[in-house]
Amino acid sequence: MSHSDPSSSSSGEPTGSTPYPGAGHTSPSGWPEASPPPRPSGLAIASVVVGGVSLLLCLVPVVNAVSIVGGIAAVVLGLVALRRLSPQVSGKGLALGGIALGVVSAIISVAIWVLIGAAVGGLVDDGGISSVVEELESSTD
Repeated sequence: MSHSDPSSSSSGEPTGSTPYPGAGHTSPSGWPEASPPPRPSGLAIASVVVGGVSLLLCLVPVVNAVSIVGGIAAVVLGLVALRRLSPQVSGKGLALGGIALGVVSAIISVAIWVLIGAAVGGLVDDGGISSVVEELESSTD
């Protein structure tokens, strides 16, 4: 006496009444068609791009002020992308990466501005600025 599975034919292929996802959407071979992969989130991609550019710009003095704004924008884009994820839209890793890049670039930019401010403040307190100005005035005369 042989026992046969009613959901498969004698060749081992499913007959079309399969209990797993995709049942009813079968290919000509009888196997369920694969669902398309989820598309990546455009906001998550934008978050990584803006965060990466901000991280590069934060290392350039004076221009790094722009990277503070870019870092904040990357964080906002990443957070919005995380909230909009669904089974049809992927990009959690990209969104988290963009958030991390944005936070790091903003922190580095602020730290550089604090260091520049401390250096300039130290020159002003020591009278270093006035001696530099006097030297410049005497060299142009």
